[in-house]
Amino acid sequence: AEESLIQLEAGLQEWERMYLGDYAGSATNYGFEDMLVELGYEQLDQSIKEATQNCYTALQSFTNTNARAALTERMADLEALQEDLRALLVLIKVDLGSNLSIVVTPNDLDGD
Repeated sequence: AEESLIQLEAGLQEWERMYLGDYAGSATNYGFEDMLVELGYEQLDQSIKEATQNCYTALQSFTNTNARAALTERMADLEALQEDLRALLVLIKVDLGSNLSIVVTPNDLDGD
């Protein structure tokens, strides 16, 4: 359970870096955020940033919590985290994808 929370936070950090264009060693720093703003989708940009922050806030509420205990004692908080992650996923797969004319789905190479 603890490893799951660590992996969730690491994945969220990588998503945010990609979204903002914060690539290590890159001078361009051009990400999805820049594309949305250029196309006039500032509101969606703000919604994605807020949803990402909501996920961070929910994850950080478990910082000093025994992860195994959280599975039984803080189920409502875990469900709230799940909903925050789901809301972000919808923004990425549906709104970001349709506004940038890209398809965000798993493919045969995922996990390889």
